[in-house]
Amino acid sequence: MMNFDGGAVVAAVTAAVGVSSGAVVLYQRATVAELRLLIEQTRTAIITHINGQYMRKENCPFREETVHSLLALLRKDAKETG
Repeated sequence: MMNFDGGAVVAAVTAAVGVSSGAVVLYQRATVAELRLLIEQTRTAIITHINGQYMRKENCPFREETVHSLLALLRKDAKETG
């Protein structure tokens, strides 16, 4: 039978706790880094979607002018062919 003194047991337990704490910290850092990456990807996708779907208020007059000129051309073409 092996005989351990109290100091050796405490040292072994302390080492085991230190190793497991280090592993938890590394896992937490990796998880946080992955979450930050996913948040940034989601943010980029949302901004891309919004920019592709909606027009800024200051650009509306230009778009409206373009649409009116296209409609005028269509009317003119319809009158000439009709």
